[in-house]
Amino acid sequence: MSGSKILKILLAVAIFATIGATAVSAYATADSFRNPLDSYISTENRFGQYLWSSLYHAGEDLQAVPKTPVYPIAKGIVTVSKTGVTDYGQLLAIEHTLPDGSKMESFYGHLSKRDGYKMVVAGTEITDLTKPIGYIGYSDENGGYGPHLHYGIVKGGYDKTWRYWGRVSLSELSKYYKPSDYLNLIRAVNTPEVYRLANLGSKVWVSSSNTFNSCGWRWDDIRPVSVAERNSHSTSFGSPCFAAGTFIKRANNPDISLIKGYLDGSGTIQNRLRQRFTNWDAFIRAGGKADLSNVRIVSDVEYNLHTQGKDLTYNANS
Repeated sequence: MSGSKILKILLAVAIFATIGATAVSAYATADSFRNPLDSYISTENRFGQYLWSSLYHAGEDLQAVPKTPVYPIAKGIVTVSKTGVTDYGQLLAIEHTLPDGSKMESFYGHLSKRDGYKMVVAGTEITDLTKPIGYIGYSDENGGYGPHLHYGIVKGGYDKTWRYWGRVSLSELSKYYKPSDYLNLIRAVNTPEVYRLANLGSKVWVSSSNTFNSCGWRWDDIRPVSVAERNSHSTSFGSPCFAAGTFIKRANNPDISLIKGYLDGSGTIQNRLRQRFTNWDAFIRAGGKADLSNVRIVSDVEYNLHTQGKDLTYNANS
């Protein structure tokens, strides 16, 4: 066999090996973002939630019925498209390049392979955010868990050694973004103003560093956007912290509550509940900090804007 034929065979093998997991340097910039599901309920497994054996949840679980379409959160390139992944069943990952040139990866676990549903293959460029990349799987496709999407964001670009863990140590948690904050906190490149995207895509200005810190946010949770994207959101007014997953308490009351959304019969988010922690352990295991640095102090008026829901408790012996 000639040297040129051998070279062609080796090149073909190399190209074939990249089909399952790949990375491409040039693709559309992630210049706008969306949620991966049109309608969902946030489950108790939030980002940073303590699980067991010193492990914490490295993503957010979004509950939805099987066959619900799952959408890409932004433009990018599919880097991983696999079936039979431990704990995930079907897993898909997308690398994104942000307006400031930095990279990150979003990943989507517990997708379905039934009824002819097929995930997007690795190497596909994603440009249409209205086209599904997969569908919510059934319980028996993901180890018996209730139907939901495990949705995570890894800092940095594609890394073939990465396992897209759903449960990590506290130190490893720093390698992930908190998805809900990252989607909703924006700052135009080379500008200081930070905004939270509110209902219907409007933006609320986070007016001071004290306000930012009182919400329990981190600077690297802010998504860099173009000036054009920032200006595409109309300005609204109100508290910047009113988002599911926020811890709140009143100044003269020791009770700490968690803000949580709920869906009405039509699948629309109608209000936000407040759920009171009945003990300290429940608060800590939900991601609360012992020094209360991620608890927002609210007025009685702000507190009463939220409907009282079921109390949250933790019993080590149960």
